[in-house]
Amino acid sequence: MDIKNREDIEEFIQKSGCDSAMIARSAQWNPSVFLSKTSTPIPFDSVVKDYLRLMIRYVKKKLFSFLFSLIEKKKKKMTLGN
Repeated sequence: MDIKNREDIEEFIQKSGCDSAMIARSAQWNPSVFLSKTSTPIPFDSVVKDYLRLMIRYVKKKLFSFLFSLIEKKKKKMTLGN
């Protein structure tokens, strides 16, 4: 059974008698598959935009930290050299 949404998860659990279900493909494409029944799935484009925003924020933070550390190292070398 290919699980594509929350209802598929519940159907699989009911039919199989398992306590839970492990899914991969659906969650990779759109993690809103885990939302409750009453929630509307988030459009794929919105999920991608959110991930990209988070990634850009993370990369900016790491890049700033890296550049700041390089500047500090350069300052120390210049101070020790004089």
